[in-house]
Amino acid sequence: MRSEKIEANLDTIEEWLTHDRFQVTEVEDPQSHVTLEAERAEDFTYSIVHPDPDADHVFVGLALPGEAIDEALADATEEETEVFLADLRFGLLGMDVEFEGLEVGTPRVTLFIPAYFDGLSKDRFMEKLRKVKNAGLFLEWSLAPVEEELDRSPDPAAGGDRYIR
Repeated sequence: MRSEKIEANLDTIEEWLTHDRFQVTEVEDPQSHVTLEAERAEDFTYSIVHPDPDADHVFVGLALPGEAIDEALADATEEETEVFLADLRFGLLGMDVEFEGLEVGTPRVTLFIPAYFDGLSKDRFMEKLRKVKNAGLFLEWSLAPVEEELDRSPDPAAGGDRYIR
């Protein structure tokens, strides 16, 4: 892919994000050709990484602090930790999202998905962004402490003795 075509693709992605109310900034990253950060209110901060000048794709991703894993598993046994992390990994794989750092003691967990330039439309790009967002929510919610135990028994005082489905 020619350099002008790659730059045009990166500019187009930046325009799509800006049009959807993201604040987009280019950040210094010595390990990539171009890295853009896209953020908007009440959402994650996403990274759009073009790995090298000749790459025909970008990685759409986000990073979450690894401390949440340590806090969620602070009182867990080694076996419980292994099962919990395996469940998270399988859940993320089922969402077609790649990840790094999903382990105890990690500084951050990175979730990402490649977006190839050939045939890339705004709809397909934003779909990949939503997949990464959903994976981030899945991870956050899985690691969040349970505030209180849910009472799943029906309340007869509320007018019934069984659930309505």
